[in-house]
Amino acid sequence: MHGGVFPIGAFLVGAISQAWGVSAAFLWNGSVGLLALGALMLSWRRCRD
Repeated sequence: MHGGVFPIGAFLVGAISQAWGVSAAFLWNGSVGLLALGALMLSWRRCRD
């Protein structure tokens, strides 16, 4: 999955960093990563119960 998602993420981070700067791209990438981790943890918790 990581190999398939990497080109899309690289494109988005590159576009964001070009438009708003590298700091905004890091903030965006970190926020999306934390949201994805939270969604994954919730889905695992629901599957276990």
